[in-house]
Amino acid sequence: MAFDYAKMAATALKLLTRFGAPVTLSRETGGAINPVTGEETPGVDASVITTGLLKPYPDKMIDGVRILTGDRELVLSSEQEPQPSDQPVVGGENWKIQGIETISPAGTPVVYFVHVRK
Repeated sequence: MAFDYAKMAATALKLLTRFGAPVTLSRETGGAINPVTGEETPGVDASVITTGLLKPYPDKMIDGVRILTGDRELVLSSEQEPQPSDQPVVGGENWKIQGIETISPAGTPVVYFVHVRK
C-alpha cells in the first residue's frame, strides 16, 4: 500500500490554516532591460496568496553567519511554490527570502520551509 502524500499535504494546509495566516508572495513577471537604450520595462504584478506560519528560529540555530538574530522560518503550505525572488508579506511586514527547503517525498510537495529576513 502506497503512502498518500497528497493527504499529508492537505493535513498540513488544514493545520497552517488553523494556526497560521494568509501570506502574500509578492512577485513580478515580464520586466526587461532594453540593451540598446538601457531603459527598464517594469514587470507585471503576479503576486499569489498562500497560507503560512511565521516563527522564530530557536536560539541554538542562530549562528550569526547563516542565520542571524531576527531571521524567521516561514512554513508555507503546498498551495503555491515560493520562488527565490518572491518577497513574502506576513501581517503587513515585508520579508526577503534567504533560502527555500521543499519537503517533497515521492515528488509530492507537502510544505515549504522558507528562511526569511527583513
